[in-house]
This record gives sequence, structure tokens and C-alpha cells, in this order.
Amino acid sequence: MNTFTTSGSFAANDPTQPDDIQQKDVWLSPNPATDHLLVHIPKYTGKINLHVYDYAGNLMISSTGENTQQYRIDVSKLKTGMYVLRVVYGNGNDISLTWLKE
Repeated sequence: MNTFTTSGSFAANDPTQPDDIQQKDVWLSPNPATDHLLVHIPKYTGKINLHVYDYAGNLMISSTGENTQQYRIDVSKLKTGMYVLRVVYGNGNDISLTWLKE
């Protein structure tokens, strides 16, 4: 499992990875979250960018990771409320998921 840093590079699409991940292929736990959020992406192990936005659209956390099917994001400093996680992979493809911070 990777623990994210706030580095910001994004790599080109890895031809060994699927070009399209379905929203059903990505899930979050625990939801609601208190101190961390696990992002599960079992069908993709290439480079990804993860962005957490509050419901007003403000970017709160931006992280990168690669070569794993589970990512851990520290959300302990976020206020209670609804957030959107945007997962960007491949050549800019993305999936957005809503989750609750307690």
C-alpha cells in the first residue's frame, strides 16, 4: 500500500494497463472516514493522481501514486463534510467518487 506525498508529476499511459476503468472498479473505505481513506483500484496498477475536493470545489489534497492496487490518503485534517475524490489515470481519464468525512 502506498502512502501519498504531495509530489505532482503525471506519466503517460502505460500500454499494459486498461485504458478505461469503470466506476464500479474503484471503491473507498471506510466511508464515512475519520483519519484516513483507502482507495481500492484492483484492475489498475499504473500511475495515478488523486485529488480531494470539498463540495465548494476547492482542492484540498492532491497526491500521486503508482504500482499498487490500494492507496491511503490522510484525511485527518479535513473538516467534517462531503468531499469528492477525483482519480486521474492513463491519458487523463478520470473517475469521481463522493465520500463523507466524520
